[in-house]
Amino acid sequence: MRCRSVGWWMVGYMAAALLLAGAGGCSTGSAPPAGLARGAAPPPAATPAPAPQAILPSSAPETPPLVQNRPQPTAPAARMTLLLPLGSATLGGAARAIRDGFMAGFAHEPEAVAVSIRDTGERPEDAVAYYQQALAASDIVIGPLQRQAVAAIVRSGHVDKPTLALNLPEGANGEPSEEALPANMLSMGLSVEEEARQVARWASSDYPNGTAYAVYGQTSWQRRAARAFAAQRLSLGLPTKLAEVSSTSGDARIGDLVKLQMRLQAEAPAAAPLLFVALDFDSAREVLAGLGQTVPAYGISQLNPNVAGSAPEPAPEMNGVRLLDIPWQVQTGQGALLAYPRPLPAGEGKPDPDLARLYALGVDGYRVARAIALKKETVFMLDGLSGKLSLRLEPGPGGFHFERLEVPVIYRDGLIQPLPAP
Repeated sequence: MRCRSVGWWMVGYMAAALLLAGAGGCSTGSAPPAGLARGAAPPPAATPAPAPQAILPSSAPETPPLVQNRPQPTAPAARMTLLLPLGSATLGGAARAIRDGFMAGFAHEPEAVAVSIRDTGERPEDAVAYYQQALAASDIVIGPLQRQAVAAIVRSGHVDKPTLALNLPEGANGEPSEEALPANMLSMGLSVEEEARQVARWASSDYPNGTAYAVYGQTSWQRRAARAFAAQRLSLGLPTKLAEVSSTSGDARIGDLVKLQMRLQAEAPAAAPLLFVALDFDSAREVLAGLGQTVPAYGISQLNPNVAGSAPEPAPEMNGVRLLDIPWQVQTGQGALLAYPRPLPAGEGKPDPDLARLYALGVDGYRVARAIALKKETVFMLDGLSGKLSLRLEPGPGGFHFERLEVPVIYRDGLIQPLPAP
């Protein structure tokens, strides 16, 4: 995932900022508890969200004096704390995109909610300290973002309030772990593995008798997506063969494509093969152009490099490729999508699709957290910006159940077009 910093803040957030300023909801970070780690430096001071600037006409009246004996607002029914590595050199851009989406959700539905934001820094032990502070001051905690920080909180044994993690915990091999989470925690991060599993069910329904080839490169997320696709098909009693291709253009990739083409041709007489393309967009274009468009191909959201509402660049090499992506990326005028502003890229830059997806995750994170904290329902579905969300709140060791279903699309005439749900 590309994590480039973007300077998003829209005038539309002013409502949220005014509410926070008036109610004291968005507070700055404080030092972690003493004795966190012997000799450890204290965590960095929290970085509060930048205040939006109101654009007023020159004739705007002066602010009236404060009325000292006006009625005080009622206490919020739900107190939330959002934990993000806002100052991180590597994850700061991603964190700020989530924060901006979260605050857009708050601006749209601020009733009965108070929000605090904490910059957790990059060290897992600091995230644990801020998490413990948040437990004491909040009804629900959203975050953290880093896998290492989520794992540290799980290991701490202190997850005794609803916690909405934005990633899976890190396993022993450094990759995401899908082991059972504590009863009060759910993870709703955007997972390439879950996308790959959904694609596997879709492709297997379309081609129940074909042998699948999972084509992947040399990066971690590509290998994980290919393995998840193959495991899901195996659970359905269907075979998948893995095919690694070089991540760089040139003779190595050409050689890999020739070998793959020979394997596909040998497979075709017995059963129509299909491809799962676990590659970035540019590599996928080159691989599919080299293989031709005779084999059905499926992929995940990384095959869509555009942001809904921006001018896309046609990619005729991708014609016929089916993929999943979130509604925020492929739909522009439906339902909840109309309620939230679309951030603009900094300067003259092109909108970043990864940051757009994280913004959508932030909006949905707020909406899910609000529903949990206010306890209006125990089972509900939500047409979210990141997909159709279903959530079941189960008491006891069963914990939460969370599921996200994304939108099926296809490339036609080089552009993304919607498809009926599989």
